[in-house]
Amino acid sequence: MRSSYGNTRIFAPFIDGLNKLQSEGIRVTHSKYKVIKLIPIVLLGDNLGLNGIMGFVECFVANHYCRICKAHRNEMATMHTANPDMKRTKINYETDCLIKNESATGIKEISIWNKLKGFHVVNNPVVDIMHD
Repeated sequence: MRSSYGNTRIFAPFIDGLNKLQSEGIRVTHSKYKVIKLIPIVLLGDNLGLNGIMGFVECFVANHYCRICKAHRNEMATMHTANPDMKRTKINYETDCLIKNESATGIKEISIWNKLKGFHVVNNPVVDIMHD
């Protein structure tokens, strides 16, 4: 069903529109003609929603449930500070996508949001202020 109703099908037209706004902008007339280009910088939402639309697992008892780091849930239970070696990067994200094992990586699918110019899901360390 992912191909019929999944993130790619739902968000691809929206992302195409955002990319067009970045490259072509919006033409406005206010005393003189201007083009305003919009550049999205973050994707906001609650943790479960962001995990879902970005292609990460949506269960916070999964082995690797964090979209910001790669720590196992057993490690997360005892961590008091962030371990910079566990941070998700574009490189380890691409490697994990090739593995195609959400239990081992926490990634369900390659994120359509990575097609948004200047954006990558691993560079969106936004968390839900109401939960964290």
